[in-house]
Amino acid sequence: MKCWRDHCKHKLEFLCTCTDPPIYLCDSHIEEHLKIHTNSQNFPEQIIIIPNPIAKRKLINHLHKSISHLYKSKQKIVKDLSAQIMQLNKQMEITLKSFDKAIKEQRNMIIKFLSAEIISNPNQNILDASNLRIEEQNPKEESNQNEFFRDNSQKIVRINLSNYSSSEFHLPLDSPKSMFISMCSMPENSIFCYGDYPNSTDSVFIIESDNTIRKVKNAPHK
Repeated sequence: MKCWRDHCKHKLEFLCTCTDPPIYLCDSHIEEHLKIHTNSQNFPEQIIIIPNPIAKRKLINHLHKSISHLYKSKQKIVKDLSAQIMQLNKQMEITLKSFDKAIKEQRNMIIKFLSAEIISNPNQNILDASNLRIEEQNPKEESNQNEFFRDNSQKIVRINLSNYSSSEFHLPLDSPKSMFISMCSMPENSIFCYGDYPNSTDSVFIIESDNTIRKVKNAPHK
């Protein structure tokens, strides 16, 4: 590349797009070129200043460093997020396993209690033999009835899945109950309950159909 003026060896400072291909100009001949193109309507937009090569090189190096920094930052963020997601999944897996283990232990304790205290050797505190009746149950109706305690309260919520209705009752208990208390349906719409917060005084009891409470004495405690 050389200056628009023949035999000029000065440093190129400008680029003009008034022709195709464009021409290059030095600082000494830009004024002459401007005089020639004074009648050109778009001439001011056609002049482009050629940046200093050293400054241009520094700018390019700076841009390369910025791009490299952004790329490394992105890699670090992705790595940190991946590690956090793996840790979260691990904690969730541990929590779910602990929850499943607790449910199985509660179920086994209830089965053991019912087998030992009700089936093998009925306790008069649990079942009154004089009033014991065996009635035909409706499995579909039983499966449509669901109960659970509101956490840390003495209220039980009953949900009927057949008609999508719900009701809530306050029970005369000695202390608030956990929402994870184990519950099992019994004949005559009564509910057997077992398990609660540690040191509870009434962790084994029966909720009668009229929402009264019948405590079970000599029952195994946690």
